[in-house]
Amino acid sequence: MKRLYYLIFLLVALGTSVGCGQKGIIKSDSMDERIAAHSNIEFGINLLKDVATIEMHSKEDIIISPLSASMALGMLAVGAQGETREQILNTLGLPGFNDQEVISYYQYLYNSFFLESDIARLSIANAIWTLLPLKTGFIKTTERGFNAEIEHLDFSNPKKAAAYINQWTSKKTNNLISEIVDEKDLNGTYVVLENALYFNSPWDSYNQYRLCNKTFTTIDGDKISRSFFTNNREPNLFYSDDSVSVVRIPYNRHFSFTVALPKIAFDDFIRTINSDKWNYWRSHSNSISIELAIPCFKKDYKMDETFKNVLKKQGMVLPFGPMAEFSKMLDLKIYITKIIQKCAIGVNEKGTEAAAATAAIANIGLDLSPVPVFIADHPFIFAVENRQTGDLLMIGTHCY
Repeated sequence: MKRLYYLIFLLVALGTSVGCGQKGIIKSDSMDERIAAHSNIEFGINLLKDVATIEMHSKEDIIISPLSASMALGMLAVGAQGETREQILNTLGLPGFNDQEVISYYQYLYNSFFLESDIARLSIANAIWTLLPLKTGFIKTTERGFNAEIEHLDFSNPKKAAAYINQWTSKKTNNLISEIVDEKDLNGTYVVLENALYFNSPWDSYNQYRLCNKTFTTIDGDKISRSFFTNNREPNLFYSDDSVSVVRIPYNRHFSFTVALPKIAFDDFIRTINSDKWNYWRSHSNSISIELAIPCFKKDYKMDETFKNVLKKQGMVLPFGPMAEFSKMLDLKIYITKIIQKCAIGVNEKGTEAAAATAAIANIGLDLSPVPVFIADHPFIFAVENRQTGDLLMIGTHCY
């Protein structure tokens, strides 16, 4: 009978600092960009819907990072085989992809975010720490496809190993996440995979905002005085129909902050939203002058058992049980026992700062026409997205 071992699978995504953008790892193979973008959008929307359904009565805003979770699960997928691999890829929206196609997809996704910018900064780092030798094919695939740093680490001293991983995490996230694991997380561990994502940007220079106080109505109907940032009727991409108004506020020509403000009950809105609707709103937006007011907010969110349950609901069942097959990674019987994601975001008149951490632990111009008014004074969905492709860096709800 094979002995069961432990695997810890980590991801950290963060936002801070302003600077130059970073180019992609390497140029990806030719791929249908619409399929690539849709996969990320659909994955993110499905995550949000399922988490919101579970957390409906928690009275807590939700923040998740689809890009971070997707890239982390992508590394896990190339170490999996059989139905375990199929379930991971189906959840990611990449059914039937072989290793080269997985690599091409993530290189495309990576490069679509890493376009030169003079005001925004985004960087991604991947690392794999292992006590035992990993398979050569897995090493080559993660080094080539994810630019992963691979290093030996002695997990027989969990306290020392945790300190080492946390030091790396802190460095890659500009000290915004100083601790992602503690020693109890590493008891019995043989492998840790981690991804660090770092982003922050001010608004586009033409959007100049000022602060004012307005009333925000929570999902419970409570009315509270909040600080909002407003503009001087500058043009923004805008869409509106009987159920929703959507505005996309640019950071620069590559990133935007999207707010989807429902005109129907928020619970009904969450239940009916899907990637097709999200893409329709994007493609049918027009640039018009708009009177804008968005609440300043700073939120954080953590999910552990919820994240695991959501992924299982979406069909990723085998990776969380003893029948999991990760034999392309190493010759040990391992499976995920716990997955955690922590996220934080701050939005104000200057711009946006966002952060997330995920850990999967296994036993391994002048317009005189009427100006639309967009005042986000009741619950809404927000997202940080790639303006050109719609790929989601972060998505969440603001209800309280």
